[in-house]
Amino acid sequence: MDTASTSRVRQTDWTKCCLCQQNKPEELQSPQMNPIKSENDGYTNLARNIPPFNAINALPIKFDPARFDAGSGIETTLRENRAKYHHSCRLLLSNTKLKRAEKRLVQEDLVSKDEGRRSKIPRKAQTSILQCFLCEGEGGGLRQAMTMKVNERINECARILSDGKLLAKLSGGDVVAQELKYHAPCLVALYNQERDFLRAQEREQAQHDCQEAHPNAFSELVTYINEIKVTSSNDNPPIFKLTELTKLYGQRLQQLGIESPDVHATHLKDQLLYHIPQPRAHHQGRDILLAFEKDVGSILA
Repeated sequence: MDTASTSRVRQTDWTKCCLCQQNKPEELQSPQMNPIKSENDGYTNLARNIPPFNAINALPIKFDPARFDAGSGIETTLRENRAKYHHSCRLLLSNTKLKRAEKRLVQEDLVSKDEGRRSKIPRKAQTSILQCFLCEGEGGGLRQAMTMKVNERINECARILSDGKLLAKLSGGDVVAQELKYHAPCLVALYNQERDFLRAQEREQAQHDCQEAHPNAFSELVTYINEIKVTSSNDNPPIFKLTELTKLYGQRLQQLGIESPDVHATHLKDQLLYHIPQPRAHHQGRDILLAFEKDVGSILA
């Protein structure tokens, strides 16, 4: 590790969000807090997305990417320092956000080239062209934007969709003052595009919540079992019915926002046996019982 890399990494307070370095009323997260490991966790995503965000000068949070590389790569540095982050900060560097930033860059380049071509056209010739400012097609029942309500709605759509080309057109003033014209189907299509985009965002957030809910609920179940073990006496050792543990796990998933969770009891049992030291599973009639190795005799008695 070179001296410069060491110095930059030391600038990071690893007890705070490694991205924003701020104290927020939001819980810090870390892939290392989840009992179920993933090959493509938050560290991997950050290590993959930070460099391209920086390359196109589109980092949504101001920081020096060199802070995260002690010489062995971003992902290794994050893991070695047990980095934490706010969920909202990590979402700003997600794959979806990166694709939008790259798409926006391409659109801005196209707008820049288009404006360069238009600047060569005499002003009078430009104003005489009657075309839809959305599809840039001529004729076909053009309507003129007449109200500020339409202006606000179009600007809102452009911002939400991060439509660089449309934002560039709107930067010249409100649609009423610019006397912009549009096809009614084109305006409806813009509204529908915004609606579909927002719905997709909601689905993405729901999917993320689902992914976070399972490891959180499982971690709480493991903690519950270990606490029962610690507080139980030798005369009354803890014995757990798999059906009851499955029910508890499902109820917690519902509390975390997953409707009608499908909990596979056998898979849950296997995960518990893997993550909790010294447990054993035993069949007793139709029930499967989980107990710690030293307490097996109480089941067989």
